[in-house]
Amino acid sequence: MKTTKITITVCAVILGMGLLLAQKPTDKGKNNELIELIVEKLNADVQLTDSQKTAIREYTITFIGKMESSHLKTNEKERFTSKEQASLEYELMLENILTNDQKEQRNTKMKEREDKNSKQTK
Repeated sequence: MKTTKITITVCAVILGMGLLLAQKPTDKGKNNELIELIVEKLNADVQLTDSQKTAIREYTITFIGKMESSHLKTNEKERFTSKEQASLEYELMLENILTNDQKEQRNTKMKEREDKNSKQTK
């Protein structure tokens, strides 16, 4: 369970880094596209309800803002800690929104992707 949470956190941090590097902080159109992509991918994995989609969209906006703010920090340790905290908060939000079945489905999909990626790097 602890390994799963660490893996999820690392994935979220990587996602956040990709968000920051792939776009300008002021580019709201791309943020909206990214938010929709995140919701669509999660929905493909676990079939979200409309209210879950709305909640995830709202918190993803907050998450992106926190990651952008973290990226602006000059101290590397503060930047890492801030990004890690934002990622943990995002994962906690997902834990609170998803049902137990959805959590299991998501973990299964993440494990499949992790296994596929580890085979590709060998």
